[in-house]
Amino acid sequence: MADPVKALDGLIKLSRNAIDSARRNLNAVEEQITAIEADDARLLRDLAAEKAAAGTDPAMIGGYVGYAGRVAKRRAEIGEHLSLLHRARDRALDDLAEAFRTVKRYELAREARLARQAHEAAVRETDQLDEIGMNGFRRRRIEDGEGG
Repeated sequence: MADPVKALDGLIKLSRNAIDSARRNLNAVEEQITAIEADDARLLRDLAAEKAAAGTDPAMIGGYVGYAGRVAKRRAEIGEHLSLLHRARDRALDDLAEAFRTVKRYELAREARLARQAHEAAVRETDQLDEIGMNGFRRRRIEDGEGG
């Protein structure tokens, strides 16, 4: 029969690999969020620079208005993308938490199995010692009975 503790050790190892995978996934999503947020911040800086460059010149203001419209559209797309990424991050966090819970379940099951094995070994040892003691007691009674 296969050792249940070794089986649990294998499950724990696999589950820890799942934790590592979930962490990598979470990090990748967070890196994407950081990059997109940096793009959004850059767009805002560029927009402010264009507005300052346009100043009060009517010819430049017309160009600025068109540029501001394109930036607003791009920022809306970025907002939608960030919304998707935030949901992906939430899922990745849930996956990571579930992976940790799974490892903890297996570790607790392993500990319980080890404790049960230790208890069973102690009971067997006690039974063996009791048997040895009873045999010694019987032998002494027989020896006392024969000698007396």
